[in-house]
Amino acid sequence: MALILESFQRCFSLLRKDFLIVLRATYPYLVPATVIGLFIEIYQLPMNAAALGVILGLIVFVCTYFASAILIVIGEADGKQAIVGKTYAFDRAVQAFPRAFGLFLLIGLAAVILALLLMAFLPLGLLAFAVLLVFIVYWAFILQALILRDTGVFEAFGCSFYVVRGNWWRVFGMMVALGFATWLGEALASLLPGLLGLVVLGLFSYLMLIVAMLVNTFMFLSLEK
Repeated sequence: MALILESFQRCFSLLRKDFLIVLRATYPYLVPATVIGLFIEIYQLPMNAAALGVILGLIVFVCTYFASAILIVIGEADGKQAIVGKTYAFDRAVQAFPRAFGLFLLIGLAAVILALLLMAFLPLGLLAFAVLLVFIVYWAFILQALILRDTGVFEAFGCSFYVVRGNWWRVFGMMVALGFATWLGEALASLLPGLLGLVVLGLFSYLMLIVAMLVNTFMFLSLEK
């Protein structure tokens, strides 16, 4: 519990000091991702617009990836502006992008296989889901491994597993805390009427991604020591 609280404390301490730096570094990516997300939420794309949905989904993935990668670099530098220039953080994100895209495809393939198992044979699918849930915690830091330790796709899984080993419950607790905060914020935003609720939801999602990536990175760095 102490390590989880320390990770959140370091996150909020960094944001108090360098909130504008973080915003300037991430808004070119998170604003488009947020706007597209709101567009999809408002207009509910029909089935015959599947191609448009795929294109928008890829744009959201690319924008979210670059924002996440830059936040990870900022977290490693602990907000030191001299170390984290826009160019430096962006260059590291670009270097890792092909591997991150491969990781995205691999996770997508695993999700399809799991969905097929659930539809074809429910008990086997539920068992696979339970095993996957355990490993999701072990693989919580694959993006940090890709970007900060310059690993390959499969090496990233091993690096994350090594860091989490012996600390599974700590990492699970961090993920539960972030998940609960996300659920609570979305639930409160849903109480607001119409467009106002969607705008608040978009802003909350923007800020929550920043918090989640920084907390994740601080936890990764602490456990790696």
